[in-house]
Amino acid sequence: MDTTNGKAGGATLAACALFLLCLASFGCNGVGAKRAAGQTETSGTVAAFRSETAPTTRVRYGQVDALVTASGSVVAPRLTELGPELSGRLSAVYFNVGDQVAEGDVVLQLDPVPFRIDLQRARAGLALAQAEAAQALQELERVERLAEQEVAPPQELDRQRTQLAVAKARVEQELAAVRSAAEDLTRTAVISPYDAHVVERQLHEGAIVGPGSVVVTIQELSGFAAELDVPAAAAAPVQVGDPAVLIVEGAADPLPSTIAAVNARIDQETRTYRVRVPVPGETPEAKAGAFVRAEIRPRTRDGAVIVERSAVLNRDGRTYVFSAVDGRAEQIEVSVGATGQRWVEIRSGAEAGDALIIGPVIDRLAHGAPIEVTEPPPLEAGRETATSAAVSETSP
Repeated sequence: MDTTNGKAGGATLAACALFLLCLASFGCNGVGAKRAAGQTETSGTVAAFRSETAPTTRVRYGQVDALVTASGSVVAPRLTELGPELSGRLSAVYFNVGDQVAEGDVVLQLDPVPFRIDLQRARAGLALAQAEAAQALQELERVERLAEQEVAPPQELDRQRTQLAVAKARVEQELAAVRSAAEDLTRTAVISPYDAHVVERQLHEGAIVGPGSVVVTIQELSGFAAELDVPAAAAAPVQVGDPAVLIVEGAADPLPSTIAAVNARIDQETRTYRVRVPVPGETPEAKAGAFVRAEIRPRTRDGAVIVERSAVLNRDGRTYVFSAVDGRAEQIEVSVGATGQRWVEIRSGAEAGDALIIGPVIDRLAHGAPIEVTEPPPLEAGRETATSAAVSETSP
């Protein structure tokens, strides 16, 4: 009995000891895991604030060679719709589409017969009015003689004078009617106002036409130009006199030219403004309506403050650069001007000689971020090729 109880007590003590040993082992492992997690978090925090290596460049004086591309269409200097100023029947159209007309050529003709009759009627009315005026003058002279003899009363003299004035006014009225009828007869023939090609014909002989009717459309022979839509956000503003190269649809070679006119208004829908570039020489392919693309080289200011494009960051609709101050990045808002392939004009916010951070690193920088700065290379002299957005440089 005693021996059995002793064995049972020993088994119980052994089970308790095993439980305590497992509990102690679990506690030690938990503390170790927490310490390991803490070390990992600390390492991540340190890594998150690790300094970036930041190459730099210097702001300098130079000239940005910007390139602006635009597209549009070839247009004729003048395009005119021709039609009669009077109502009548169209009796003749002397030219068809593709024909060339000279200034002063009769392009179309209304039936002149009704207008000749109107002129004859006006001339007859003028003759009648002139005869009545002559008779009124004779009657006035007769009454004046009687008045001198005190035979005719003063009232009769006044009446004759009034009749003569009315007769003279009627003569002027009929004379104006003759002039108007003669002018209408002349206007039955519609002439070309300049040397042109007929590019469209809407009506044919026999049609009843009137003011506002378009019979043919003519287009001036020469003086074609390209009308181009330039983005308002282009690399540099386009000005009159800037060189341009036109690539006209179908033309074998590019055509060098210059900007002749710049619209002062920006289209609110397309955010572009229109410029006009003359098409040089005789280019058969440069027909009105042909598609044209242009490469424009805006004239930029020499001696401007410039920096490499890789130093400029566009963020949230604003433009920034980064400088290094006491081992940390300082974000600076700047205003930019002309933009080339490699260089950007700085109008405000940075000065020549300032060292700015360049490269992809600026996309990851924030104001106050720790950085390790590498010194900028010395300024290079000379001018790069135009194809790489040239800049003429001098040391600041």
